[in-house]
Amino acid sequence: VDDPNCSLQVDGYALRAAQESIIDANIAATGVNLAALNLYQKNADKNLTFEANVSFTGDKPDNANGALLVKDFAFVNAEGEGLRLESLQIDAKNDSVPQRITLASDFFNGTIEGSYDFMHVVPTLQNILSQALPALVSKCPESPEQLRANDFTFDFELEPCEDLVSLLKLPVNIVYTTTIKGYVNERDESFGVDISAPYLQQGNKIIESTSVTARKLPEKKDVELLASTIFPVKKGKTVVTVEGKGVDDTVDLDLAWKILTDRDYKGKLSLTSRFFRNVDDKVAVNVDVNPTELVFNDTIWQVKPGQVQYDGGIIAVRNLQGISGEQSVLIDGIVSKNQEDVLKVELNELSLDYIFETLAIDNVMFGGTATGKFYASNLLSGAPILETPNLHVENIAYNKCRMGNADIKSNWDNETKGINLYA
Repeated sequence: VDDPNCSLQVDGYALRAAQESIIDANIAATGVNLAALNLYQKNADKNLTFEANVSFTGDKPDNANGALLVKDFAFVNAEGEGLRLESLQIDAKNDSVPQRITLASDFFNGTIEGSYDFMHVVPTLQNILSQALPALVSKCPESPEQLRANDFTFDFELEPCEDLVSLLKLPVNIVYTTTIKGYVNERDESFGVDISAPYLQQGNKIIESTSVTARKLPEKKDVELLASTIFPVKKGKTVVTVEGKGVDDTVDLDLAWKILTDRDYKGKLSLTSRFFRNVDDKVAVNVDVNPTELVFNDTIWQVKPGQVQYDGGIIAVRNLQGISGEQSVLIDGIVSKNQEDVLKVELNELSLDYIFETLAIDNVMFGGTATGKFYASNLLSGAPILETPNLHVENIAYNKCRMGNADIKSNWDNETKGINLYA
């Protein structure tokens, strides 16, 4: 093929015959513009060039035998910007058990080994998860097309590749080798996955020691989740850990954090979520907010028991409350598209000085003690109604200059997308 948008040379042999299919060929491609060929509309300024040698029998990844070698791969623009690979090799052995597929490239390497039927991996995982969370994950019916049970391990390594991050606009860049390991065992209805990323980069921030583990052990119904990471914030590094367990349509989740700084910033949110199907057979959930403590700037806040319910597009918030001495914040009400449903946020003797200091807002500072109620409705309609009819601030201050007491009325203007403020 010799075309302005594609120069392609193929030398070899191919036979299409289901599992007996054969391909044995050498391929050389230059100047392939995927956008002009209506194959891939993004990155229209980039052309594809590569050389490949392929020798396979079979018609699917899980019955193929042979090898694929791609060399001098480039997907770049006229300035040479884009993605380049020196080589990518895939070897497959699927004519007996254990099956095995290996992949080796500049930035992605790994192995899958055991017994696998890729078309049915997702249904297999759904069936395993449905034991713990049947209201959330439906069980799949048995498929007569499944040739073998999924019982395999996988082990992958991702190396740093700035070209790929830039091309795909990924949110983070891998700084050091990231590993993904795990297994699926359909016979004993178990699975496990472990992700370890020692260093990731997001902009100019380094994210450290990120790990995620999810598993369901044999002969147990519950699914477990463990995760942790360390990332920078303005006040210092923040350590975050997540622990979760799901069984009998109930998920217990604890989210804990601590900022490594001179002042004490730490806390834990503890949630118990109960999933169910409503009268329309849609997923609904009741979330209990369990009592815990949060510490901000050396000040302890007590999180009181509360509840959030989602059912049929309506969110009901009941008695979400935080208390620290005389200070308190209470959230209660309904979030929906209906103007009659109102969410209320009630402040009682909330220290504005404390909030601005805690949030490290130093370009402008307000002070004083605020008491009042905020009301919100139509929150899901695209034209919310937001107002506070009377917010009283005792000893209001601007940049630490006291100005007396203030009574404030305000509302949100949907036309100007601004706040009308009357004091």
